[in-house]
Amino acid sequence: MSEVFGFDVSQDTSRLKNFMLTKNITADYPPTLIVQAKNDRLVPLPQVEQFDNYLKGIGVKSELYLVENGHSIQLIRDNPDALEKIVSFLDKYLK
Repeated sequence: MSEVFGFDVSQDTSRLKNFMLTKNITADYPPTLIVQAKNDRLVPLPQVEQFDNYLKGIGVKSELYLVENGHSIQLIRDNPDALEKIVSFLDKYLK
């Protein structure tokens, strides 16, 4: 991990706080679409829902779109509705 952060995280956990999303996002953050699989093995759904609620709570326009199955790029490739949601979201906020 020191290659990523530039310091030994096991020795200096307090410095990790600087990398927390919630410490670096403010109300002027751009609209955010979160596309998440309900069965994601890396990020549990309650954690994603909490992050979406956090964004909305500080005034960021945020949408959470859930799909039944998928991981990483599969998420979009195997769920054509997710791609449509992404295009719709971009159309809504980039005009």
